Amino acid sequence: GVVSKVWRDATVPGTDGECGAASPLTPGARPPGSVAHAAEPVKARARAQDDVRGAGLYWKREDVRRAVWARPAAAAVAMTTDTPTDTPQDMPQRAMRTHETRANTLNGAAPTPGAFERADRPAVTVDVVILTVRTGRLEVLLVRRDHAPFAGMWGFPGGLVRPDESLEDAALRELRQETGASGADVYLEQLYTFGEPARDPRTRVITVVYYVLERPGQIHTRAPGSDGGAEAQLFPAYDTPPLAFDHGDILRYTLQRLRGKLEYTTIGFQLLPPEFTLSELQEVYEAILNRPLDKRNFRKKLLITRIVEPTQRMKMVGQHRPARLYRFNPKASA
Repeated sequence: GVVSKVWRDATVPGTDGECGAASPLTPGARPPGSVAHAAEPVKARARAQDDVRGAGLYWKREDVRRAVWARPAAAAVAMTTDTPTDTPQDMPQRAMRTHETRANTLNGAAPTPGAFERADRPAVTVDVVILTVRTGRLEVLLVRRDHAPFAGMWGFPGGLVRPDESLEDAALRELRQETGASGADVYLEQLYTFGEPARDPRTRVITVVYYVLERPGQIHTRAPGSDGGAEAQLFPAYDTPPLAFDHGDILRYTLQRLRGKLEYTTIGFQLLPPEFTLSELQEVYEAILNRPLDKRNFRKKLLITRIVEPTQRMKMVGQHRPARLYRFNPKASA
């Protein structure tokens, strides 16, 4: 459209002679219908195209520049409306303001103007699935939501990723807030990214899920209203109450991944103390698989693979004779 406009303006009689069309008042003007006159529009269009390719928004000829003068003006308006006015030094503060307003809105506060700056950009959160084994049962830590949406329902600990932290740092921060454990004390692994457009009714939210394996005693539940935080309780991982958002799908995928890794890795040892009995190890495997295992076949497999080695210490278990303690053999291949 711009080139055709340029071509029309460049061939109107009365323009100066660089494009080939002389003024009708100029002596020696080529009469319409001559061969030379017929060739001039082609030359004018070729020159205009060269100008477009070579100079972008800048034109050699004044008459051509007048024909498309609105184009750079419109581009300037678009740039001023799309580009933030902050200086590079202000960008970290601007990002933090955006994070705070988004966090307030996600935490149930009334939306404020600009609460979600750049609505075309999704919010990024982390959710942490915290698992442990107690009394022969795999359990998951859930927190009760105290604000909409899904007020009163249970879900995973999680929150927005801050502008100045990595995804893993955000997951560790949520873990410390809920359990007091540090990254050095637990097994932490990134699971999957969930980003269905309608997973959060408030706005577009993409969450990166981590799962954590903690030994018994590392997880501290929280009664309602204590420490100013939401209520946190352990539930059977295979029998939870209805969960908020898509956390039910997240939990099912977590358990599927954990069962799969149990077959080819030694991930089950992350739920045990450094020294354990073979019965305790089998208890962990049964809790993850959610089914009983044959004691003889289980121990036979352990001895063949040599993934455990005996220690010189014993442990009293009930009224039975002491059971030998074992430990993970780091030299063995799972």
